[in-house]
Amino acid sequence: MLPAPDELWAPAYSVPSLTDLTRGPNVTDFASTLLKASRGFKVGEPVDFTAWQSWLMDRLFEVNPATGLMRYRRAVIGLPRKNGKSLLGTAIALEHLVYGAPGGQVYSAASDRAQARIVFGEARQQVLDNPALSRIIKVYKDVLELPSKGSIYRALSADGARAHGLGPSLVICDELHAWASSASNSRGDELFEALSQGSGDRPESLVLAITTAGGHADTLLGRLYEYGRRVSTGDIEDPQFGFWWWEAQDDADPTDPVTWRTANPNLA
Repeated sequence: MLPAPDELWAPAYSVPSLTDLTRGPNVTDFASTLLKASRGFKVGEPVDFTAWQSWLMDRLFEVNPATGLMRYRRAVIGLPRKNGKSLLGTAIALEHLVYGAPGGQVYSAASDRAQARIVFGEARQQVLDNPALSRIIKVYKDVLELPSKGSIYRALSADGARAHGLGPSLVICDELHAWASSASNSRGDELFEALSQGSGDRPESLVLAITTAGGHADTLLGRLYEYGRRVSTGDIEDPQFGFWWWEAQDDADPTDPVTWRTANPNLA
């Protein structure tokens, strides 16, 4: 089995690993070799994943020993702001674009066009800033293309995307709590479902949400949160659904530094 998390930064909910096989180091090595911090006091320095980020990549990219393929088809990561969600998403997306199977379709999906451009723009800038990446990846306004493999990376938004007919190999869903999910506007639900169904034709694919928490249970994120929580506690058996969620207890003292560290692994 993969190592247990350090109690200082362990998530509140985490699906148990089934093996010690993982492709997680592929992502952490890619990030440390080719990406640079885009903000904070380490801006411009090579990316150095923390212990909890490396642990999370190992868990997310666990391999099914029976098939040799990635274990998870869908996964949700819940983190408060300022815990490096954008960097994680960028590293995962670009590593998959470069080293994934030929014909890859990578998408950053967000609630609206503006947010989708922000998420995609971070990956685009990383490519422009790195000579090794920019030599092999063609950079356009809204698309990154890897001609040698026929793979692409582009942005989608829940307020305008038409995802039916796509066959994604990887989707990074940003801030799922903001996706429209109501009786009057269900575009967020429709996009998530279309991307999930479209990825099913591939032997290996992943629809991954990296998000902060939302406030309503009867939403797309609320339903995925409850489903993931029950998978992590063993109430539901779904070995292809990954769930790692950081939060403090409802009755925790919000002024206590211990509470801050419980919900924010970067503070541990």
